[in-house]
Amino acid sequence: MDARLAALGLVAAVVLVFGSVGWSMLRAPEPPPAIPETSALCHFETYCEGADCGASPPPDFRIVRNGPYDRTYIGPADGSPGTASVTRLEGAEQISSEIGEEEGVALFGTVTLRSDGGFDYRRTRRLISSEPEATGSGTCTPFTETGPDA
Repeated sequence: MDARLAALGLVAAVVLVFGSVGWSMLRAPEPPPAIPETSALCHFETYCEGADCGASPPPDFRIVRNGPYDRTYIGPADGSPGTASVTRLEGAEQISSEIGEEEGVALFGTVTLRSDGGFDYRRTRRLISSEPEATGSGTCTPFTETGPDA
């Protein structure tokens, strides 16, 4: 009789544990919906290489938000964008990325994107905070959904 009670108690304990786990799984909140990938196409309207404001502007570029790994990317309009660092500012965001190198020295491009779609551009050497070698400005299209579900 004692063995039967022990077995019954063990079965009841197992049912209680599995029931509690199952109940908590059923009540678990759903994960938040994924934020869709969006991108904007940007075009230079002014561009200066040092004091030469007649220089040809760089080609159009695009900014991708919420891309793979929920990162921001920036790069050529018709090519593969690279990862970028983003700093939020009041009414704007600063998007910076390494854009190549000259003579073994890293070049950085920094776009300050305003909430109205306008942007200011700086190209610097060695550090993002260095004096700019080139500056420019332009506009970006509104961000539109571009992910696989778009």
